[in-house]
Amino acid sequence: YVCGVSGGVGQWQSGALNCQPINCGALAVANSNSSSCASRTFNSTCAVQCDSGYTPSASVVYTCQNNSQWSTVTPCVPVTCPTTLPNMTGANANAVCPNNTFGSVCEARCNSGFFETAASVSTYVCNANGVWVGGIVCQRLSCGVLAIADTNSLTLCNVTTTTATCTPSCNAGFFSQSATFNCLDSGVWNGSLTCSRLGCGPLSIPPLPSYAEASCGSNTLTGQSCRATCVAGFKETADSQSVYLCNANGSWTGNILCERLGCGALALSNTNSLQVCTNTNTTAQCTPSWSC
Repeated sequence: YVCGVSGGVGQWQSGALNCQPINCGALAVANSNSSSCASRTFNSTCAVQCDSGYTPSASVVYTCQNNSQWSTVTPCVPVTCPTTLPNMTGANANAVCPNNTFGSVCEARCNSGFFETAASVSTYVCNANGVWVGGIVCQRLSCGVLAIADTNSLTLCNVTTTTATCTPSCNAGFFSQSATFNCLDSGVWNGSLTCSRLGCGPLSIPPLPSYAEASCGSNTLTGQSCRATCVAGFKETADSQSVYLCNANGSWTGNILCERLGCGALALSNTNSLQVCTNTNTTAQCTPSWSC
């Protein structure tokens, strides 16, 4: 402006001031609705809301300052989930999550000895609320029915899943040292059982009575039989059971019955003799007398 004289009076001349409001331009805050804050002028305000999954969750009001800058910008950062997935112990599972911010994924795995079921969701996603969403479902592996190569064994195993144990036994007439099988985490039974046939040993006294004998060896096994005989001077009775059977419990079953042989009445060629012999069985003695 120029101070001049007009009509003898001093006046400001040749000037024209035009003041325009300061413009802060567009407000740029990543992961927010800040795009709605464009061409704002001095002292104007704009409320910015972070997108879902980002914090702060409350809106922040920004002001266009006289230096053409917006007031200090608070960035929108992703929400975070816990560093570990929930309920891994109860689910018999495990996981190592490399990231835990909004939108991150983490894969869970069943522990050794377990397998993932069809209804399982093993991929967890960190949602906008900072919660892992997923649900792994693990079930114990099964070793199936315990199959033992030794056909003389008996197995009754009600539980066949991992960590289970089973103690089979031998069939009647067989024996073995106690054997315990374990269902491994791989779903395979681990153990061994060998059943050997029981033996009754030699057939001797007892169970044989003193007037009987047998020639069966000491390696007689269950299911085998042995015939006993009466010793010299004895004969087997009609109700005798001379065939002994080696039972499943390792004992002999049979009952030989013998009676002494008899010589009958003593017949002498000398007719002048007198004989009174009441005992005529073997080993008996008879002394006849003579008549005149």
